[in-house]
Amino acid sequence: MTMPAPVRSPQMDALQRRIGWLPATLNMALAMANGMSSLFREDINAQLQDLHPLLAGLDRLPLAQRVAGRDPLNQMLYINAKTVLPNFILVYLGDRMEMAHSIEGRVPFLDHRVAEAAARVPVDLKVKGIREKHVLREATKDVLIPEVYDRQKHPFTTPPTRASNDPMLAFYRDTFSSRAAKDQPIYNMAKVTAALDRLLECPDDQRIALEGALQRVASVVVMQDRFGMA
Repeated sequence: MTMPAPVRSPQMDALQRRIGWLPATLNMALAMANGMSSLFREDINAQLQDLHPLLAGLDRLPLAQRVAGRDPLNQMLYINAKTVLPNFILVYLGDRMEMAHSIEGRVPFLDHRVAEAAARVPVDLKVKGIREKHVLREATKDVLIPEVYDRQKHPFTTPPTRASNDPMLAFYRDTFSSRAAKDQPIYNMAKVTAALDRLLECPDDQRIALEGALQRVASVVVMQDRFGMA
């Protein structure tokens, strides 16, 4: 997936004033949020237009004490450890979601001794050129095949929809035309259906991002069907 173009907005300008630069990961987060907002109902967008959760989260952190003067990579690692890690990685992708379904999923790199040792690793061992997780790759080099050792870091996601007979397309169409889709309180289903219609026409990198948005909408519809949110 290609990186989104830099987002210029009052929120990003305020972020730059707080930490002095614009991290690519936060730019991506805001770009994804903007992409989702294009599918929201108008009344939802009106309610959210003055809310800036990214800045609200940063305002709760002691940035002057913990971030100022540190290497930009360590600045971003600190911000991620205080925001994305507990509120997204461990909730949505990790331990809480696993345990809710009686799955034992441990996160060994969060052992406090490992985390403390990683925090002391020099920046040039964390990232070497454009190679991320350099010290981890070096530590396991003798048991990795070259294709894995040299592979660019990428997220673990479901395979994207590629053809008109893909079962996921049928799932999306059935889900988005359901009673629950009409009743859910967040998304404009006409916009969602239009986005689904253009899914297979998108370039590969854009298709992955668009399908991620459709998956989020489908999740809300399923929640509406099971729990009646509206």
